Order: sequence, then C-alpha cells, then structure tokens
Amino acid sequence: MAAQTLRAAVRLRVVELVGGLFGTDFFSHLAQHPELSAQFNAAMSQAVSETAAALPRAFDFGRFTTVTDG
Repeated sequence: MAAQTLRAAVRLRVVELVGGLFGTDFFSHLAQHPELSAQFNAAMSQAVSETAAALPRAFDFGRFTTVTDG
C-alpha cells in the first residue's frame, strides 16, 4: 500500500512539475507535442501489458466472478 501511495505521489508531482515548467497541464503539453504523446502512450501501453500479464500469475482470482481495475 505504501508503494502505491508513493507511486501516486510521484506521478502527481510530475504532472505538477510539467505545469510549472511549461505553463500548462501535463495532458495539454502532450497534446501540443505529438512525439512526446506517442512516447507516453507507448510507455503506458507497455506498463498495462506487463501488469496484465503479471497479475494472474501473482494472485488467485478464482473465487471472483468479476475483476476490474479501479
């Protein structure tokens, strides 16, 4: 739980820093820079793929009928 909180805080701080450095919010900055947006989207897709592959091996979800991300 502490690791998740730390990761969330780091992500939030990165978003705040982009706003401070570039005068806009993170996603507006990406919208203005398609090459960065493509890199960001590729990184997020890779992270999701890796997590989706690892979770079923790490946890027994057999007792659940539905699993969602939240």
